[in-house]
Amino acid sequence: MKGKLFASVSLAAVFALGASSVICRPFQQQPDHQQQSQKKSQSVNGTIKAIGSDRRSFTLEVSDGSAKGSSMDFVLDEKSQISGKVVTGTLVAVTYQQSDEGKNVVLTVAAQS
Repeated sequence: MKGKLFASVSLAAVFALGASSVICRPFQQQPDHQQQSQKKSQSVNGTIKAIGSDRRSFTLEVSDGSAKGSSMDFVLDEKSQISGKVVTGTLVAVTYQQSDEGKNVVLTVAAQS
């Protein structure tokens, strides 16, 4: 009887210790803003060719680098910062990151003089 009681108490202690180690080490997911800031940002210069009707996207004709003359599409989010008056035809400098969905998300867009 004492042997069964000792085995039961020992088994209960093992389960309790195992459960407490799981409880003490919860999974910690990084907040979205930390994940986004760890992605590599890129920069490009060009001319605004079109602005979306929602005013949350635009198309840029690239004026520098190996992509010169090509068009790129960009989207704005709540963290995007706009400097200066940006309208169709404006020469701008854009800093962006590519989202997990493959969209070019604007970090900053600044009108160039």
